Amino acid sequence: MRLSATLIVKNEAGNLQRCLQSVAGVVDEIVVVDTGSTDNTATVAERLGARVLHHVWTEDFAAARNVALDAATGDWILHLDADEALTPETARGLRTAIEACTADGLLVTMHHFTTPDTLVDHFESEEVRVFRNRPEHRFELNLHTQILPSIQRAGGVVARSALRIWHYGYLSEQAQGSDRQRRNLELLLAEARRRPDDAYSWIKLGLTQQSLGQDAEAERTLLHVWQDLDVNGVNLDVLQQSLTALAAIAERRGDFPVARHFARLGLELPGASRLTPALRLIGANAALQIGVQRTVEVLTRAHRGQQTLADQRGSLPSARAALAEATEGFQALAEDTALRATHRANLADRWQVARAQLGLCDRLMARACGSELPVHVAAGPAQSLTLERPVTLGAVRGLPWGGLWPFFETWTAHVGRVNPGAQLVIFGADLDDETRDEIARHATLVPFTPGAQSVNVQRYDLYRDWLAAHPECDGALLTDVRDVIFQGDPFARPLTAPLMLPLEDPLLTLGSETNNAEWLRTLYGVERWAALSDLPIACSGTVFGARAAVIAYLAAMRAELVAHATDGKLAGLDQGAHNALLYGGRLAGAAAVPNGERVFTIGSMFPENLHVDAADRVLAADGHAPEIVHQYDRHPHLIDAVLRVLSCPVSPSV
Repeated sequence: MRLSATLIVKNEAGNLQRCLQSVAGVVDEIVVVDTGSTDNTATVAERLGARVLHHVWTEDFAAARNVALDAATGDWILHLDADEALTPETARGLRTAIEACTADGLLVTMHHFTTPDTLVDHFESEEVRVFRNRPEHRFELNLHTQILPSIQRAGGVVARSALRIWHYGYLSEQAQGSDRQRRNLELLLAEARRRPDDAYSWIKLGLTQQSLGQDAEAERTLLHVWQDLDVNGVNLDVLQQSLTALAAIAERRGDFPVARHFARLGLELPGASRLTPALRLIGANAALQIGVQRTVEVLTRAHRGQQTLADQRGSLPSARAALAEATEGFQALAEDTALRATHRANLADRWQVARAQLGLCDRLMARACGSELPVHVAAGPAQSLTLERPVTLGAVRGLPWGGLWPFFETWTAHVGRVNPGAQLVIFGADLDDETRDEIARHATLVPFTPGAQSVNVQRYDLYRDWLAAHPECDGALLTDVRDVIFQGDPFARPLTAPLMLPLEDPLLTLGSETNNAEWLRTLYGVERWAALSDLPIACSGTVFGARAAVIAYLAAMRAELVAHATDGKLAGLDQGAHNALLYGGRLAGAAAVPNGERVFTIGSMFPENLHVDAADRVLAADGHAPEIVHQYDRHPHLIDAVLRVLSCPVSPSV
């Protein structure tokens, strides 16, 4: 039995040695057809024992390959490209496989190496690369040539084998270059005109159009294949490629239902697995977008008071189904050890995002049905700590008095006038004359020089230094100013823990609320965020406690931010550190306080759940008026109530 290796080449001097050395001692002859090299390809081939033929290029790959077949003298053909090589195992077992073969050709597993930006380091396909050398066995198609159709027309059959070929072509810039793709496009357009009913040629045309960024043309081409042509004879891997392309095109234009549809079709193809990770990724991304969009629509209508949550119950099951599909898809990808580790880490992040959004949808469905949402927060034994000389500490930079005066008026009315031991200290910077004078009228104003960080970060140093200089204060409330009002004295009742950290509405969690999720990921990475993602949000906008516990909290917060911020920009990250310290058990004496217990944080709540009494006080779910209301300014009807309850309807300075 005589075996010939055949190749066509052009300017392949850099690849040829690896290819030909892999068949040395395996084949009886090597036939190389050069189609116009301008480098030393021919010299390299001859040095490695090949017989080189020169062929004038006619824009037809099949014709050039058939020149090599015409010149081959072996009983069997091994056809290779210059950027390929036999695996060592295949080199050792090739002749044995051929001698035992009763078929007319052998399917060889192609191991295609891929660039680092792809999900996997390689993918596999099957091609007929070993076949009997007969005159009727000739290549077809001018670009993506095939030998199988001619074997089948001659009554031949092919068999699977354990043979493998390594393909390095996708690693080269030349293979990915737009010049080559544009050349391929012209060849494929000509092929499609010659073979108008050949689904394979049209699919390859559509894939090339997609690779050149011609999404509209590619979509028309590939839809024509599925709607008008017979695809029964097309290789399943190629069919899966076409569905992957259609899914990717739809995803890029934001048509997620269509992307999800084609991804599902591609995953349902029997026996096609080459592009399963890519299809699963597109499908999971599309399902996540669909689920999030539908959830956001429900939230938006509820927040705007257009529809109650109960009235929208029918919209939530489809959102949940999409989010469950996304969660399952991302989980499968994150746990797929065949994927590159770097991509799996990113997919684990997406998995946690999908899981958190699924949890939000479940909580929305529960609330829409009238169920109370449980808050699972461990608490130590209750204490009773009375503060005699508490201080309220806040910081303001560059804000006008018109947005601040409700805070000062309500603090004065409900704390300053009723608690002789309480004081209000405000750190101020970049204030206009009116704001500076009005703050000084209500509080002790301490000017400060802004630093490189935001006031939300700088305040931890300001508060700590002030408390250190004022040992007479036995406790403190650290609070935002612009969006806070007082309905009572938060110090009138004893503290139940040395450090009390109020929670937000349990509807949102550290995983499902976008900003909190990003702050935690930025500071600690995906793994730590994922561990905290199901927990309720503790708001750093209001914190109160006994003196020693507050000072320790301030020191811990500053140290945590400095230790974990990667680029020196800490703005917005303080709430991430706040929650990590709380749930990590690193704040001595800290207790999470349910929303509405002293502090009512309402920014994310729906208008339908926010009510005022006859005295225009904002009421918590149990009907009592919490001492502090935070983020009231996000609800117009509450702003109106606040203005009505104050002694003057406009700024006192007007």
